[in-house]
Parts: sequence; C-alpha cells; structure tokens
Amino acid sequence: MITAITLDPRDDLAVALSPLDAGTTVSVNGTDYTLTESIPAKQKFALRDFAPGDLATMYGVLVGEAMVPIAKGGLIATSNLTHRASEFSVTDRGT
Repeated sequence: MITAITLDPRDDLAVALSPLDAGTTVSVNGTDYTLTESIPAKQKFALRDFAPGDLATMYGVLVGEAMVPIAKGGLIATSNLTHRASEFSVTDRGT
C-alpha cells in the first residue's frame, strides 16, 4: 500500500496519504524512511535532514527554507519551514 508520495525525483518533501505514526517506516520511491514524528494525512515530511537556511523542493520547485533543524522523517510545518519560491516571469504567448 502506498502511504506517501512525491511528484518529482528532485523532491525532498513527501506527502502522507493517510495518518502515519512516529516510528513507522514508509517507502517513498524505493527508499525507506523512519518517521520521527506522527504525520497527519495530507501533511508533508522531510526526506532528508535540513539545517537552518536549507532550501526545500516539492513538485520539482522551490517551496521553502528551513528555519530550524528538521530531521529526516520529521513533520514539515510553518513553525519549521518558511515559504520560498523560485523566480518566474510571465510572457505574452500572443494567442
């Protein structure tokens, strides 16, 4: 049963598809991760250790910056990750 997903191979955050208990080992893209905290359904968890200032990628794009250390398998929340986004521009497609 799939319990968590990513959408891009560059992602270092995954989304829990159901509530997951701390200590549970989940497989994401063939790699096992042991959760350090309980992860509610539809919430994110770290696929690697983050130091303050490290950038987080989800859906293949920059989504945030760690404010504090976050352990691999830890819950991602607004208390430990601040919003960040990649530069982008809008162009007229002439349609």
